[in-house]
Amino acid sequence: MRPGRGGKNGYTPPMTGKPAVSLVAVAGRRRATLELATRLEREGFAGIYCPSPGDGLALCEALALATREIPFGTSIANIYTRHPFDYAQTAAVIHELSEAASASGSA
Repeated sequence: MRPGRGGKNGYTPPMTGKPAVSLVAVAGRRRATLELATRLEREGFAGIYCPSPGDGLALCEALALATREIPFGTSIANIYTRHPFDYAQTAAVIHELSEAASASGSA
């Protein structure tokens, strides 16, 4: 489990005063988005959330590998464009790689 966890539902936000950030990985800028995510983590931002333009779940998979402590998740994941089995398997991979540091919202 990532450090700084343990409040209600296992999550205690860091007391940094910095907000959570919404990131979208657009074509041609995905590596730069991950570099920005690691910078946000180093600077103590409260979290990273990925909206559905593009593929928020795919970005969460990459964040699980690129970051170590910052909480992240989808803002809203459109469950109607993915098969439920695929959605569940992707969520399981993210959960395992992030050591349970992710959260997702679905519509």
